[in-house]
Amino acid sequence: MTLRTRFLIQIVGLILGSFLLYGAALFWTQRDYLISEQERANREESSRWSLLCEQSVLSKDEIILVNYLREVRRSGDVAWASFVAENGRVLMHSDLSRKNTTDTGPVAQWALSLDGPAIRTDDTIDSPRLYYAAPVQRAGAAILAFDKGRQNARRGDALKAFLKRFSGITLLCLLLGVAVAVGVARSLASPLNDLTAAVRQLGAGDWRARSSVNRTDEIGELALAFADMSRRLARLDEMKDHFVATVSHDLRNPLGAITMAARYLIAPPTPLSAESTHQILNTILVSTARLRTMVDNVLDAAKIKEGRLTAHIEPFSLEKILIELRDLFQSQADEFGRDFQVNLPMPCPLALGDEAHTYRILANLLNNAFKFTSAGDHIRVSVQTDSEGFLAVEVQDSGPGLSPEDMDGLFQPFQTVASVEAPIRKQQGTGLGLAIAHALAEAQGGNLSVRSDRNIATTFRLVLPMGRET
Repeated sequence: MTLRTRFLIQIVGLILGSFLLYGAALFWTQRDYLISEQERANREESSRWSLLCEQSVLSKDEIILVNYLREVRRSGDVAWASFVAENGRVLMHSDLSRKNTTDTGPVAQWALSLDGPAIRTDDTIDSPRLYYAAPVQRAGAAILAFDKGRQNARRGDALKAFLKRFSGITLLCLLLGVAVAVGVARSLASPLNDLTAAVRQLGAGDWRARSSVNRTDEIGELALAFADMSRRLARLDEMKDHFVATVSHDLRNPLGAITMAARYLIAPPTPLSAESTHQILNTILVSTARLRTMVDNVLDAAKIKEGRLTAHIEPFSLEKILIELRDLFQSQADEFGRDFQVNLPMPCPLALGDEAHTYRILANLLNNAFKFTSAGDHIRVSVQTDSEGFLAVEVQDSGPGLSPEDMDGLFQPFQTVASVEAPIRKQQGTGLGLAIAHALAEAQGGNLSVRSDRNIATTFRLVLPMGRET
């Protein structure tokens, strides 16, 4: 069952249910009103008859009673009227033949025994009667016998007419409600069908799928959310392709270097000197370090996403890490003409954090510095301390720098620098390095930040607590 059909059924059910409940309540209210009005009219007619009887006694004039009886015979509601004396003699009756007779029937006896107006019902005869009686002062009792069946029939006809009018109004409202419901259902179902088609298109792998819905209500917000999701999925798909291509390329380069170096060591074309052997082994060492860094980055990215990144906090020698990194990158600086310097204070204070995490952070920053600089540029590493118990390691390079657009989201996963020249852009990796470095810094209670002046210098600053010797 479609949403439109379900909506129409619910609206029709709601309208019918509401009108049935309202109609039932209105019917019983109308019925009670008609009954109360009939009782009021009967009481007024009875009071009028008893008053006329009393006036007739006082004036000794029966003409007013005769005129009244002619009037009530035309109305049809009164079956008969009687004025009975205290001794049972009928002083006046709508059937004039019964005048001056003696009425010893139960109705007359009941009326003569009353001290005030009263009502009595008799349903035992074929034509039910409703008796209204009232004593007439020092004269007897006035009795009116109403045709109960006739009054009930008239009341039933009035209720039938009411139900007929109400049914017509209900049908008209139902038709209007269905027409409005069809319009509303169409306005709801049409954009939802459009969104469903776009979702199916997206599910089929078309990341360009968009919905044509242009509304300002909740469905419009859903369409905007879908469009944003579609753009994000397209961006993720692009990043995935870029990540796979970059990882494949980055893996191929160090593996190729290791393969060539190993073959050169196994079967050198000429005898190798100690210096040549050292350079070849250093190439293998640097390439394996690059491979390990890439693998660690992928594993750490998964840990960061799952919230499983941890750190082993203890005092460690920052000087030892910086000397190892200086020795590791010095040959690369000499080979590619970088002015590489590591400036250590004497004595160099201990840092409090995770030694392995700090090594990876600084190695990543130095790798980026060499990647984004050219021959003749300088790369400086310095250590600073403050009076609040923190130390900072700054890695500065004189490369092209970062634009404000590049600074936004620099530490987000898969974020790469877009404002650099094409030769440098080709050297960019997966975009995980800085995101992981930032997460590693925070995991050990530190902080990683960046400032950059375009075409002047870029400085990454790692802040860690100072440690104490144990």
